[in-house]
Amino acid sequence: MRHPTDPALIRWLREAEVPLMFETMLRALLKEKPDDPVRFLAEFTESKYTPEEEEVPALVTQNVYVVRHGHRIDNFDDTWAATAARPYDPPLTEEGKATALALGKEFAEFGAEERPTLIISSPFTRCIETAIGVAKGLGLKEISVHKALGEIHDIQVLKHDTAPALETPTHMDGINISHLSSAAPPFPETRSSAMIRYSEAFDTIPDTKPCNMVLVTHGEAVARSITGLLPHLMVYDTPYCCYSVRQRSLLDGFWNVKMDTNGKIMWLED
Repeated sequence: MRHPTDPALIRWLREAEVPLMFETMLRALLKEKPDDPVRFLAEFTESKYTPEEEEVPALVTQNVYVVRHGHRIDNFDDTWAATAARPYDPPLTEEGKATALALGKEFAEFGAEERPTLIISSPFTRCIETAIGVAKGLGLKEISVHKALGEIHDIQVLKHDTAPALETPTHMDGINISHLSSAAPPFPETRSSAMIRYSEAFDTIPDTKPCNMVLVTHGEAVARSITGLLPHLMVYDTPYCCYSVRQRSLLDGFWNVKMDTNGKIMWLED
């Protein structure tokens, strides 16, 4: 839409030999009705003026689905950690993998304006395997890994007294895995520091690409994705493969939380 004072529009008026008085009258009217000035003015002239195309974002609203990983094996097999090389980094159970695939298929049913086209995961195995399942359900061939989405680096949370040594492959189960540049969280890390890290990740990662995306992370992070914007809520349950929906207009950049999640997250209002 061209503003009445746009130089190109004024030049067109003059080249079309619109009398000065008529030009002044039209400008006044267009200030009152600026809906489509070019079409309006075209009714008064045979000129073939065509305004320059203005950039319109392909996506007006960005949806970020913050997903908790699927069922982790150590919560279902008490013997797994005893023989694991990295007991702080359990994989998914078969149920967890199936749930992740089902979630990806659920996302695939979304309309083009809401369907995610990019998946970014925590570097922990359970999250990567969840991201792979979601990618398969969506028909995507690649996921990325970002360390800022990782688990809280706390001794009690990890049940380990040294910093986690995570091994992230570049290819797994038919899906390519790329690594986004990010520093590992400090160890040990306080819960409050981790909450700040999560909030910063939710603000900055979506800026890297203006598209709908899935961020696969951990339960505390999913809760933070909500309470960081709605501090009056207390999220008390984030089951496996639940997700929140953070949404913003790409025109003004303001975030809000859509509370129509997949019906799994539980919260209370203060």
